[in-house]
Order: sequence, then structure tokens, then C-alpha cells
Amino acid sequence: YQQSLARRAMTIGPEHSETVSTMNDMGKLYIKRGNFAEAKRILTETLDLRRRNCGDQHRSTAETCHDLGMLYLAQGAYNDAKIMLERAYLIRNTILGE
Repeated sequence: YQQSLARRAMTIGPEHSETVSTMNDMGKLYIKRGNFAEAKRILTETLDLRRRNCGDQHRSTAETCHDLGMLYLAQGAYNDAKIMLERAYLIRNTILGE
């Protein structure tokens, strides 16, 4: 993923949706590997980029909120997990309806 991210950032730009999607995938991989500090760093950056580029009410923003929630859950940070998972739910509910 790191090589793919570097190539994408060079060819299509660091804020392009495909580059940011690769960043999100890397964050999920770091969670699976137990590298929570790196997962938090990259997912937080991804969320900032998605909010800036797509807006607060976009499915990609919801995806990253969900992934941050899962990270916090894995860390035992239940209050933070609840906040992020609820945010992801609310975005998805707004987009898709009930």
C-alpha cells in the first residue's frame, strides 16, 4: 500500500479521491496489524481530506468515520468509538434515508 500511495500521490495528486481511498485502506490494514498509532494518524488525515474534498455528508466521509470508530473500539476507547460510529451512521442515514 505504501508504494501504491506514493505512486498515486505523484501521478494524480495527494488529495485525489483514489489517493485518499488508498490512505483509508492503509489505515484499515494498520488496524488489522495492531499498529494503532499509525492507523490513527493516517485515518485522521484521511478524514480531514475527505471532509474538505467531499463534505461532511458524503459516503466516503462516513466510511472513514466508521473505520476510526473500529480503531477506537479495538483500542478499548469506547466513548470515542461510539462518537465516530454514530457519526458514520447518521451520515449514511442522511444519504440513504431510513
